[in-house]
Amino acid sequence: MVWILESGVPNVRLVAHPDPHMVEVPLELDAELPREFEGSALLASTGLPRKIRLKAQRDQIKLSTAYRADQLLADIVRVAMQATPRDIERVQAAARAFVRAVRERRQDGASLRIESGERGRIEIIESMPQGSARPRSQPPPPPGEGTGIRPAETGLEQRFADMEAKLARAKPDSPSPLIDPEGYKRYVAAKERDFRNELTKQQNAGVLKR
Repeated sequence: MVWILESGVPNVRLVAHPDPHMVEVPLELDAELPREFEGSALLASTGLPRKIRLKAQRDQIKLSTAYRADQLLADIVRVAMQATPRDIERVQAAARAFVRAVRERRQDGASLRIESGERGRIEIIESMPQGSARPRSQPPPPPGEGTGIRPAETGLEQRFADMEAKLARAKPDSPSPLIDPEGYKRYVAAKERDFRNELTKQQNAGVLKR
């Protein structure tokens, strides 16, 4: 059976749709292929496979940046587009760069399109919208999201950095920057004043003799 593709050329496209409540970025994979594809998407953290099946002529699946999109796209272009080893390497490199970019920038609608052009040449088209606006219905991501650092850790690291900066500015013979000299003097003076007041009260009451 000869499939007539809607776009006229075999292609596969990844589209990012960031979710403020998720660390990994959800991806849509749209494929328009001349033949059915069966393969696996591997979890980047554990290598566990997820079975993938793309029907001809057109199909769509849901993924995320938690999966090895570079390996999946390489398998698709190798099997369904009969790409050369050189083109497969180009596709893998482009997919890795795309995943890094969407993790960092979290741009809604960012896309990577791989298509088989004239004489089977593989074309790679990347689209990164500038200044993508977050829908008003979605709250902004929590502090530290996307960096792997929780808010408490961010504040702790900032205080530690401030402490290191104070120590770096201190001279060898100067008082410790971690102690407030004036505050310490005020504390000692207040304790001495309390002692003298209590002593005077006891002397006036005849408890102590001069």
